Amino acid sequence: MVVSGSGEPRPVKVIAIGAGFSGLCTAIQFPRKIKNLSLTIYEKNLEFGGTWYENRQVTSPASGLQCMAPRWTHTTDQSYQFTFENYTQWPEFYSAGQDILAYIKRVAEKYHMDRYLKLQHEVIGANWSDASAKWTLHAKDLATGKVFSDDCDFLVVNTGILNAWSWPDIPGLKDFKGRLSHTADWDESYDVEGKEVVVIGGGSSAIRVIPAIQPKVKKLDSYMRSKTWIASGGFAAAEALKRDPEGLNSKYGEEELANFAKNPEEFAKYHKYVEHQLNTVHTVGFAGSEASQQSIEILTKSMKEKLAKKPEIIESLIPDFPPVCRRLTPGIRYLEALVEDNVNFIPTPIKRIVADGIETVDGKVRKVDTIIVIPLSPPPLPVPFK
Repeated sequence: MVVSGSGEPRPVKVIAIGAGFSGLCTAIQFPRKIKNLSLTIYEKNLEFGGTWYENRQVTSPASGLQCMAPRWTHTTDQSYQFTFENYTQWPEFYSAGQDILAYIKRVAEKYHMDRYLKLQHEVIGANWSDASAKWTLHAKDLATGKVFSDDCDFLVVNTGILNAWSWPDIPGLKDFKGRLSHTADWDESYDVEGKEVVVIGGGSSAIRVIPAIQPKVKKLDSYMRSKTWIASGGFAAAEALKRDPEGLNSKYGEEELANFAKNPEEFAKYHKYVEHQLNTVHTVGFAGSEASQQSIEILTKSMKEKLAKKPEIIESLIPDFPPVCRRLTPGIRYLEALVEDNVNFIPTPIKRIVADGIETVDGKVRKVDTIIVIPLSPPPLPVPFK
């Protein structure tokens, strides 16, 4: 794009919303590719980092049960970095969220992301004008409460789907007199020791939360409507099993890390190998294929064996669709937790929340001290566009 007759690039103004991984990539790559650029990144939080700054969950690192530890994932460290900014010194095979956030901060500081960044600025709306061929954004300075407008030639939305969490629409939820918690905004000071706890939801967060808190609570009721395949290990399980006999998390040794640091080509080769394992798992999603049938047999056998103590759970949990048709949920120690004596798996739909517990559609009321809510579905796009 050039100014007519001058041959010089015309000024280009870009506004980006969100300062997580995508916002950071915008801050690095746009100035490299666009001449005469004016770039502003609005971020509603006190710091950059996106999901890895915002979400704090009760988690269960497979290297040892660890409750109230922030941010943990079943995906390998190599998946959470830019190809142009490899980091060879990840401490564990499966990433701790604080290590991912530390990576984001290092890269942001290296590329001086702060020069483009406006923290505590929430974009509340955006309008496109055909007449001016520009976007007009409406934003709020959360520190002062001031609402203002800004315009740009190009708008880049980096908000993702995991940070605009909401409470589920369950009758009576706000009438509960006990402790009401949400995994997307976990209070790390709260201790569930000796409590009677409910976990509502059965996605990846619930599957991490339940084995983390089960040894501490007096009673745990797990309410789950949907069926899901549970993989006993995390993603790239073949490599995980090589590193640990149970496919659990493992730390990289000093010699491994020293070799990766000294020989980046060795790390790149290893990175490619792990990514290949991550990506090829999707071949089992082809219904009726040999890979799909094999995965169904393997996962069914594994789940039935681990649920043998409570076989009634099997029918409520094992799906009738192939693995990976929905997101595969690695469940390290999850099935083992479900069959413990202090855990009740409840597939009966919830009718309403009452002051001291939960009533299901069969009329049964179960009293509890604490309700932990898991995000049940991705929220809508948080910024209204016109």
